[in-house]
Amino acid sequence: MRMPAFDFVEPQTVEEACALLAEDPGGNEVFAGGTDVVVNLRIGVSRPRRLVSLQRIDELHDIGYSDETGLLIGAMVTINQVARNELVIERYPGIVDGARCVAAEQVRNQATVAGNLCHAVPSADMAPILLAHAATLRIASPDGERAVPIREFFTGPRATVLGPTDVVTAVEVLPPAAGSGDANQRQGGRVSLSLPIASAGSSNPKCTRVPTSPVNAGHSSRALPQTVTT
Repeated sequence: MRMPAFDFVEPQTVEEACALLAEDPGGNEVFAGGTDVVVNLRIGVSRPRRLVSLQRIDELHDIGYSDETGLLIGAMVTINQVARNELVIERYPGIVDGARCVAAEQVRNQATVAGNLCHAVPSADMAPILLAHAATLRIASPDGERAVPIREFFTGPRATVLGPTDVVTAVEVLPPAAGSGDANQRQGGRVSLSLPIASAGSSNPKCTRVPTSPVNAGHSSRALPQTVTT
């Protein structure tokens, strides 16, 4: 199917992006990696009048870690950038597990972690492990910035708390506790290109109680936080 006609704009600041979205609420769509947006345009699921690209906003490409605040993943950081980052590999192996589960290499080079969450598909590979870590999403709008815990971010299948003028700017994960560990497991068909049948992530702060967040692609529209005693 041929894609519909649309305008394409590239703001250079978050404030400019929010202002552009506010000009036509409901008529815009935010464009990050584009792996979901382009597919939705081709099959007619999405028909925006304008795409607002985040590509030229430098601050959204940042990925960093500090012992005080933890991990920060900017909205334009790709899944492979997370999977290959030495600090993430050392401190958050479960997040690396989740990132390496996403589709094929070419998709991971383009897709962003924030975008994987924002489309809120029940089979999103990054959601379980970030739920287990109780991550936070930073969201900007014309009214300012707010922080939303990931457990409050999803409201249903392909539905989130995001409004038409909102832009996710970063995903934040607290620093791991001493002696803690995390892991992510995906169950599906082919390793690449297929959607998972089920995924689960866990973060174990004290090696006694493990918060797990399973997501079943076939039956669950939301992650189901559970705690398993070990």
